[in-house]
Amino acid sequence: MKSKDNHGLALQSKESQVDALDFLRKAIETIDFQQNDLLLYFSLVQVYKWVCPVCLTPFRSYISFIKHLRYEEHSKVCRYCGKEFAKSDDLIQHIVRKHLIHGVYGF
Repeated sequence: MKSKDNHGLALQSKESQVDALDFLRKAIETIDFQQNDLLLYFSLVQVYKWVCPVCLTPFRSYISFIKHLRYEEHSKVCRYCGKEFAKSDDLIQHIVRKHLIHGVYGF
């Protein structure tokens, strides 16, 4: 049995599984916020324990999350404010400190 919310998104009952990531992305797309990605990050963290603050990829394990942060090539431009960095580590530190995303590398 499906019901519709105010944004036209179908919510499914317990019998059928909802892909939480797709649901959150669709929900966020219907809302016009200046910091859409920051809102999406905080929404994803409610569903997934580990979310990359740079590319918003969710992870179920800490080890996968850390490997992704250390070895995955990321853009060196902050998705939240547009500031550019020479190194990915500097970008991660900026995101954690300036955009209130805590928990990465113990910052």
